[in-house]
Amino acid sequence: MPDKSAANWTADPKDITNLLAFFHSVRSRIGDGGNWDKTVLKEAEVHMAGLGAPVKGGPKVWTAIRNKWKDLHKLHEHFVQIKQKTFVGASGWNYSDELGFNVDDDNREAWGNFVKAHPQFRPFANHGWEHFKTMDEIVPSRARGLYVF
Repeated sequence: MPDKSAANWTADPKDITNLLAFFHSVRSRIGDGGNWDKTVLKEAEVHMAGLGAPVKGGPKVWTAIRNKWKDLHKLHEHFVQIKQKTFVGASGWNYSDELGFNVDDDNREAWGNFVKAHPQFRPFANHGWEHFKTMDEIVPSRARGLYVF
């Protein structure tokens, strides 16, 4: 049985939006690895508490915020990688911010094979990740190459 005092991030979709708005406002303080130090996480905890009691679960304490950030950061990295690749061809689809992977009857089998290998993308079959742009503005670029300065 889940702990009733554990933070719940799915009951109210605005929780993640509010957290990312806070992180966006302090994005200049993000660490080199794209993570936050404990001071910023505790400030985020105060910010989330100031928005009122959670709809479900316990308060968003700094450890829960750190764990949620790690999940969001990892998902952002997956999206950055997927946006750099093209899946047009045999599968007949690729990713767009508005339509997700635009899965239909013609490419459902290819989609099934893809999400077996990449289950994190399952929710984005036909709609994009609403937080990608904000995350992209928060997370420092890891661009590499000869002409990256």
